[in-house]
Amino acid sequence: MQTSHADPVDVQRREGNPEAFCWRGRVFRVQGVLAHWVETGPWGRSASVRALLGDDARADGAAGEREFWQVQAAAGRHAAPGVYELCFDWSGGLPGEWSVTTSTEPPPARSG
Repeated sequence: MQTSHADPVDVQRREGNPEAFCWRGRVFRVQGVLAHWVETGPWGRSASVRALLGDDARADGAAGEREFWQVQAAAGRHAAPGVYELCFDWSGGLPGEWSVTTSTEPPPARSG
């Protein structure tokens, strides 16, 4: 079942891609990147356009860029993997902010 979130996370990267992330007190190891894309806000409100026009006003969050990774990851060596969408928000200022925006976690293991 896919669930939407806006939970902040700590992400470790290697060669630009997420390698591991800490979410809800657990460390998830990324087993593979399934997709990667960038979403941008309205170009007329970007920092470079505002600078060109001499507008010092700070852009709202919608004008920023957000980078997404859909990853397969598991919390533990023997845990079943799930699919998680990690987002890096460039509009929050430096160094930016990471969050988990969606997750499709495996069902809990049955005992018996």
